[in-house]
Amino acid sequence: NRADYYISTTNVPTDCAPGTGVLRKAVFSHSTHGFPSGNLLPLIDCVADFQVILGLDMNEDGQVGTYSNPDGSSLSGSEGASVPDVQSTLTTSELLRKRLKEIRAYILTHEGKMDPNFTYPSNTITVGEFGLGKNFDLTSIANYQNYRWKVITMTAKPRNLE
Repeated sequence: NRADYYISTTNVPTDCAPGTGVLRKAVFSHSTHGFPSGNLLPLIDCVADFQVILGLDMNEDGQVGTYSNPDGSSLSGSEGASVPDVQSTLTTSELLRKRLKEIRAYILTHEGKMDPNFTYPSNTITVGEFGLGKNFDLTSIANYQNYRWKVITMTAKPRNLE
């Protein structure tokens, strides 16, 4: 089973800031070995950035102690895990089932339409946390200061992996 999430710049609503897109979920079809158009689901409009951080329990004490980007190349935490250890966990199904405790998704979007009477107070916004996110430069978006930017944070705790 596989689902990919990405920002599409196709069929973006006109109320969205220039340079934003639609967060989509693409579900893989095992019968066609691809992503048929019927399996492309729009989720959120006006998305500028999307980041994912994994919460891992590298010492298997039942608590998240290491946070990682999806490929394991950047880490934050208190367990002393190394990049090779985390990358091994992410590519070994047995270890991943034991150690993956959280999946955090961060979505940068704006509320409402452009408002010429509103001024956003900064030209950057952090998408993510634990030092693993991204400082998104809003100046790449025309009239960015006239939108109400926000980061939506979602946390999923996988419970059926073991």
